[in-house]
Amino acid sequence: MRKLWTRVLIVGLLSLVALGIATLIESILPEGGNGRLQGAAVDRLLQIIANAMLAVTVFSLTVMVTVHRNTSSQFTPRAHLLIMEGSVTPNTLAAFIGTYVTRLSQFFCVKPACLAMKRQWCCSG
Repeated sequence: MRKLWTRVLIVGLLSLVALGIATLIESILPEGGNGRLQGAAVDRLLQIIANAMLAVTVFSLTVMVTVHRNTSSQFTPRAHLLIMEGSVTPNTLAAFIGTYVTRLSQFFCVKPACLAMKRQWCCSG
């Protein structure tokens, strides 16, 4: 799990599992709470979150690349290896990119299903 793409894949898969669990739990929720959120409002909120995650990811990647470049040229190889072995930055980037990947998967997978099922299991709208 040292590669960034494996962490992103795990976060993305966990979010899709959470989406599946949410659809199962939705069937046991009372009917009165179903009409409080409009589908367009939820889509807009998810779009804002995805845009924010993309901006934060680009910023974080820029900082990470700058730090790696500067440490490789200014400090000892051991210091560079210690920085590269850190897990905080890759975990954070995986969370940000995983959130963005989740939003994309919701856009391409869930939204057509919602339209086809007239948003019966996503939101009433």
